[in-house]
Amino acid sequence: MLGDLNNLQEFYFNNNELAGTIPSQLERMSNLTDFVGFLNFLTGSIPEVFGSLSSLQRLDVSDNFLAGTLPAAIFSSETLQELDLARNTFLGGIPLVVINQSSLEIIDLQENQLTGTLSEAVGSLTALKSLLLNNNFLSGIVPAVPAALEQLHLGTNFFFGAIPSEIGSTTGLKQLRLDANTFNGTIPVEISLLGDLEVLIISGNSFFSGLPSQLGALSSLRELDVSASGLNGTIPAAFFSLPLLEKLSLADNALEGTIPTPARSASPTLLEMRLNNNKLRGSIPATIAGSTNLSK
Repeated sequence: MLGDLNNLQEFYFNNNELAGTIPSQLERMSNLTDFVGFLNFLTGSIPEVFGSLSSLQRLDVSDNFLAGTLPAAIFSSETLQELDLARNTFLGGIPLVVINQSSLEIIDLQENQLTGTLSEAVGSLTALKSLLLNNNFLSGIVPAVPAALEQLHLGTNFFFGAIPSEIGSTTGLKQLRLDANTFNGTIPVEISLLGDLEVLIISGNSFFSGLPSQLGALSSLRELDVSASGLNGTIPAAFFSLPLLEKLSLADNALEGTIPTPARSASPTLLEMRLNNNKLRGSIPATIAGSTNLSK
C-alpha cells in the first residue's frame, strides 16, 4: 500500500486517468515532500493527514473532481510551500489560521465553490507570493495581505467595499485582479506605488469615480482593464504613453471629453485598445490612429 512506502520523498502521478479517492493512510510517510496528482479523475475529499506530514512541501491535486471542505490542518503546516487545489468542487470557507512559521508561498484555490470571507489571518502568511482565489463565491471586505505578495487574484467573487489603500505597500506585486466583484468608492492612488505591476484588472465593479492620473506612472504595466466600472471624468493622457502597455480597456463606462493626445508617441507595444460605450467626443489623435501595432 502507498502508506507503507515510508522512505518515499516525491510522488508524481499527474496527467493520467486515475480515479478513486486519495488514500488516508499516509501518516507514516514522514519523508514525503511532493504529492502531485493534477489532471486526473480523483474524487472524494482531502485527507486531514496531509496536515501532519512533517516534510510535505508541495500538494497539488488541481484539476480533479474532489469535493468536501478544506481541512484546517493543511493551513497549519510549517513546511508546506505550495497548495494547489484549483478547479475542483470544494465547498465551505478557507480555514486560514495565524501561525508564526508559515512557509506557504502559493495558495491556488481558484475555480471551486468556496464561500465565506477571507480571514485577516492571511496577513500573517509572510512568505506568501501567490494568492489565487478567483471564480468562487467568496464575499466580504478584503483584509490586509502580505507585503511579499506578487500575485493577487480575487476576480469573479462577491467582495465589496473599497479596495484597501494598503495595497500600495505590496511593492513587489506583479498581478492584481479584482474584476467582477462589487468594489466601490474610488480607485486608490496608492496602486501607483506598485512599480513592478504588470497586470491590473479591476473591471466589472462599481467605482463611479474618476481614473487616477497617477496610474500613468506604472511603467511596467502590460495590461490595464477598468471596463464596466461606472467610471466618469476624463482619460489621463499618460495612459497612452506607458512604455510596455499591450492592452488597454476602458470600455462600458461614462468617460467624457476627448481622447487625449499623448505627450510623446503612443505606447509602441500597444496591441489592443477598447474605449467603446463611453461619452467621448472629438477626433482620434493622429499619434494613436497611426499606431502600427494596434489590432483592436
